[in-house]
Amino acid sequence: MKRLLLISTVFLTACASITDGSPDAENNHASIPLKERLVNPLFAEQYSKAMTERLTELVIDKDPIIEDEKKARYVEDTKRYWMDIDRKSRKLQQQGLTGQFVGDKEYVIGEALLINNILFLGTKFETDPGPELHIFLSEVLDPRDLEEFPDPSFVDLGALQSPYGAQRYGIPVVTNIDALRTVILWDNQLKRLYGFAQLSK
Repeated sequence: MKRLLLISTVFLTACASITDGSPDAENNHASIPLKERLVNPLFAEQYSKAMTERLTELVIDKDPIIEDEKKARYVEDTKRYWMDIDRKSRKLQQQGLTGQFVGDKEYVIGEALLINNILFLGTKFETDPGPELHIFLSEVLDPRDLEEFPDPSFVDLGALQSPYGAQRYGIPVVTNIDALRTVILWDNQLKRLYGFAQLSK
């Protein structure tokens, strides 16, 4: 029994080290509140559309919950709220630059959105994991044309937060931000181009 308690204590301690302030905890998507996720217009659009569709289905299917007048009113008000979020998120996207990832040596798909000094990746972003994947912004349209990497114009946004799903990256103060037109996924250890997304209106 004592041995079992000791093993349990060691296991719980190990779990605590993962969830309390470690890099793994910071990158754990489950720990990010919904309100913070909705700052990403790409995530906000998909989430609000799904929520609106679900609430609409309750009415179409004549779900018993709609028979309650108070709940029916709540469903309608909530649906209007998420429809408004959907409109706002799409309007925000129109103000920025967007692009679809194209894989080079590795599998990469998904959408990128650059608004002011923030780069967003969409919910459908996905890539093969790598030892030291980093996100870069560059003036170079097609990084496959480069003889050396990185180019002097490149801005390193840091390590890829996750090979899957929505995420965002702050862009440091740079003089050439208006000229940055390509998002590049590069592995610093393997010296390997994973893929890139060319940004445009």
